[in-house]
Amino acid sequence: MVHLAASICVFFLVCFPILTSAFVKTDLVSLANERLLRSNQQSWLEFADNRTGVEIGATLFESISLGCLAVGSSKPTIYWLKDGVVIRGSPTVVELETNTEEKMQVSSTESHLYLNCLDSSHSGEYTCVALIPGREISMTMNLAVTDDRGYTSCLIEQPTEGEEARVYMWTRGRLEYQSKDVQLFCRGYGTPQPEIKWLDTNGTLIESSEKYTIDSSGDLIIRNINSENEGVYMCGAINSKGAQAMPVFLYVILPPE
Repeated sequence: MVHLAASICVFFLVCFPILTSAFVKTDLVSLANERLLRSNQQSWLEFADNRTGVEIGATLFESISLGCLAVGSSKPTIYWLKDGVVIRGSPTVVELETNTEEKMQVSSTESHLYLNCLDSSHSGEYTCVALIPGREISMTMNLAVTDDRGYTSCLIEQPTEGEEARVYMWTRGRLEYQSKDVQLFCRGYGTPQPEIKWLDTNGTLIESSEKYTIDSSGDLIIRNINSENEGVYMCGAINSKGAQAMPVFLYVILPPE
């Protein structure tokens, strides 16, 4: 059993390595350059690594994850299909930020689809779909599960009941002008349904306030951002079967004069 109140901070700070802000900032600056190069476009969206058509081989009873990273203007959201049917996420965009005028809105969103203890039913075509208002792109991967190693049971022990908490979509990085509001994604799943918790850049557990709101989806809304809000946040999904955390980087810049 994971005791939320007693162990949340220990889990975040000890069990997951913190990314250095310099590394993620470099990534976001490159996104900003992309935005400037595309300044004549209303919006843009692409995959950081488009692997459409890639063939993935896996072994019976393995556990794997499929991932994709979308970058673009606004805030890309991601959902997954198997053989054309939605299996994770939602093909809708929900805008929670309040002040949307004159925003940089350069953002990267990452999503992983976790497939546990594979069997033949997992074979098929998996599609990662990324979307922003008015634009949608997709990337398809083909998974083939084989029995070529002779495993007879799951390689990773699975809970006898329920499913451990996972973060399946999160904001990898967001670059935004000072004084704007930002929405940082953190979407989780598991059985029982996990709680989503956030730590700020100082490692302090975030509670809803005038500055911060944690939406029912798990996303974090930060209002009127400034340089003190820049840095690495941690979002985590936690239930009685397990927990997972992901780093989220916010980079604040001065608006053009």
